[in-house]
Amino acid sequence: AVIDEIRPALQPGERLLVNPTSGTKQMTAAATLAALDELIGDIVFTTGERADGVVITGTERITAFDPADFFRERDLKLAREFFEAGDFSAAARVLKPHNAKLTREYATAFTCHHWRRFDYDNAKRYGQGFGIVSADRKPRDIIADILAWSGHALQHHDPDTSIRLTYKALEHAARLFLEEGTGLAPDERGRYDATAVSNLRTDYVPDRDKQWIALGLQAIVKILTGLGHPFGIGFDFRLFELSCIRNEGAHDIRPADNREAQSYLDRATTLIGINPTSLPQHL
Repeated sequence: AVIDEIRPALQPGERLLVNPTSGTKQMTAAATLAALDELIGDIVFTTGERADGVVITGTERITAFDPADFFRERDLKLAREFFEAGDFSAAARVLKPHNAKLTREYATAFTCHHWRRFDYDNAKRYGQGFGIVSADRKPRDIIADILAWSGHALQHHDPDTSIRLTYKALEHAARLFLEEGTGLAPDERGRYDATAVSNLRTDYVPDRDKQWIALGLQAIVKILTGLGHPFGIGFDFRLFELSCIRNEGAHDIRPADNREAQSYLDRATTLIGINPTSLPQHL
């Protein structure tokens, strides 16, 4: 309360110092803890020659105590708790003032925050140690990342996010396999040339009135099945059922559970045939 009252009275260029020397041991301890709790960076003690437990007049000298190490260790502990809980943004914010001393820890939290959002442009800033050296991540690496973050969501008891990401991984894999097998790639808006799709002569028949069409997961699976691709053939009824959970969660109130999310991720990973990226587990 005293610190809160004094702070507004500080004039430009003035610093707030706390000297908890006088008083009982309990008072000194309380004043020191209050200063640390209020992030007072200037804590000093009066030292000198002592007699009967007090400093002799005329021998006093001021000894400064630097609480920076205390603040750093305290914030690192807090950041680790945030990181373990999957809150990378909070961990990075706590560590940012200590970036010069805790560079690796801050870089890990910062990178994971943007990496999980697939914001590779920001993730590459400190991402070299994690294999992120460019904003133009290769398609197979992106799929591996999506699968990894789906697993991370499951570890943190978030099956809804896991299912959404697993579906995304299947979509990206389907587009990749279609391009690798036929040379067909979407334009910058995610659309395919309807004539080129029609020329594949599969059971999927695009709308003849449209020049460009969007192909969702089920449509590409149907095309790949017609082409005899293992991804299309292996996309069984159970995977279709689990994929529907994503739509139910997006358009209705239908919370997923961990077991079906885990089953979905396992089946998708096996079908895609790409191992998930190894993610940092600790700061």
